[in-house]
Amino acid sequence: MITLKTEKKKKTIKRKQKIDIVLESLLNLEQKKIYMNHQQIYDQKIKLSEERNSKMREFLRDYDNRIYNPAMKKIRQECKTIGHKFSFHSYNLVRSHCIYKCDYCGASKYETDERG
Repeated sequence: MITLKTEKKKKTIKRKQKIDIVLESLLNLEQKKIYMNHQQIYDQKIKLSEERNSKMREFLRDYDNRIYNPAMKKIRQECKTIGHKFSFHSYNLVRSHCIYKCDYCGASKYETDERG
C-alpha cells in the first residue's frame, strides 16, 4: 500500500523533472540561437525609428496646425521687420544654390551660387 507521503514525493519528483526538461530545452535554444547580422540590426533600428517618427508627426499634427505654425509665422514676420541675420547653412544637392538661415528665427533664403 502506497502512503500519501510517497504519492506527494512522486508528484514532486515528476514536477522537478518536467522543470528540468524545460530548462534544458531553453538552454539548448539559447546555445543554438542564431544572431542577427549588422544589416538586420540596422534595418530593425531604422524601421523602429520610422514608426516612432510617424507616430510623433501624427500626434503633433493638430498642435502644429493650430498653434506652432501660426506662432512661427508671426515670429518670422517680426524678425523680418527688424531684419533677418542670415548666415550660410548649406548647398542644395547640385550645388547650384546656397541656402542661408536666419540665426534667430530660422527663416531660409536661397541664392544662386555664382561659382557655379
